[in-house]
Amino acid sequence: MKKITKKLLPIYVVAQPKGGVGKTTVAQQVLPAVLKINPENANKKIVIFEFDDNNNKRFNYSTESNIINTTFKINNADNILEGLSLDILSADDLIVIVDCGGSGDAHKVLEALNNNDFYDCHYCIPTLAGDDPQSLIALAQKIKDLDPNGEMNYFLNKCKELNGNTITEDFWQIYGDKELEELTDNTEILMIDNVYYVPEINIFSKLAMFQKSIYDIVQETNAFESKDIREVKLEWSKLGEEGRKLNSMYKFGKICRTGFNNFLKYNKLEKGI
Repeated sequence: MKKITKKLLPIYVVAQPKGGVGKTTVAQQVLPAVLKINPENANKKIVIFEFDDNNNKRFNYSTESNIINTTFKINNADNILEGLSLDILSADDLIVIVDCGGSGDAHKVLEALNNNDFYDCHYCIPTLAGDDPQSLIALAQKIKDLDPNGEMNYFLNKCKELNGNTITEDFWQIYGDKELEELTDNTEILMIDNVYYVPEINIFSKLAMFQKSIYDIVQETNAFESKDIREVKLEWSKLGEEGRKLNSMYKFGKICRTGFNNFLKYNKLEKGI
């Protein structure tokens, strides 16, 4: 059957077989917050489907955020996606994030998506400085074999500096190394559409402390600033440890908001950073 290229709804597939590269951070925190902060998505529901047998992390999303996270076993991926496909593909007020498992499980979920006619998706691939370029290339080729028109977005995670030259040097698996001929520029073979820079920040320790999602923290930060922040802090000063926690959350929220509002994006067609 011929696949008709048509964007039915935003489907963001976060895939990366390698563990420890920030896949969960991107799928569960960064991506939902960035998408929801966009005014066009303010009233849309975000549903995160996490397919992972080993990841037991749970995140707190407020009812007001309209973000829902559900975890499924890898072996159930095909049946789950079959059951949801009609509802997902017919909704116009829904954003879907698919958090694939690590190792070979990521390939299983990608195949399950394809089996159930989920194509023309946005693919989000987290990577750390110095990751194996061959693994990235293999993943890119797998995705394009299944979904030729899919959008390829690479999330360069834990960037020490949001500086083009530094990022180019650190992420040699993408940009190569001019001094070492064997480290070639892979921007074309990786079929890059967009690159996003994620600054190095200790997200999980903060979220464990505040027991809130990044999106909710940013929203509360905005609410604090809608008042006289000095008066707000004066009230916090009367709350002891709880007040100090609120002040720390406010500071963290400002950092996250600045990062999301200035979320750097590099399109390969510009031929430079």
